[in-house]
Amino acid sequence: MLSVHRVMGSETEFGLSQPGNPGANPMRDSARVVDAYAGPRGLRSSQNFWDFATESPLADARGFFMNVADADISQLTHMPQESVEAQYLANVVTENGARYYVDHAHPEYSSPEVLTPRDLVTFDRAGDLVALASVRRLEATDEPVNLYKNNTDSKGPPTAPTRTTS
Repeated sequence: MLSVHRVMGSETEFGLSQPGNPGANPMRDSARVVDAYAGPRGLRSSQNFWDFATESPLADARGFFMNVADADISQLTHMPQESVEAQYLANVVTENGARYYVDHAHPEYSSPEVLTPRDLVTFDRAGDLVALASVRRLEATDEPVNLYKNNTDSKGPPTAPTRTTS
């Protein structure tokens, strides 16, 4: 039996909508989603709780950085004190060691680091349950939300596949 042991983790982006309100503020609703999970569990959700000094949301996987002047304000999550939308930032470390937070105007679940693919799938599924708990809590309010598991934050345009002909 082949066994894989390496440090790995997952990040799940959640799209959201507010039924009947297409103009709803996604940052506000994202914060409501995170707080809906954190509040009943007594978990600390606050922009002051997370150390934003190590955040680099304007960097891409290749190491290139977007100029701050070219960024949309929703991308400046590493500078909450300068963001007009800072009041909508929410971060919580869940009971299983994952991070559940507002990332660029959508909720995101980042699993804890694990060593096996099986554990990664287990913690990814736990993120689905965290999201479900948030949605169920908000169902009882005047402003329920829908969450959609996603695999992109739309930070950049998708790359078209290259086609070759002979």
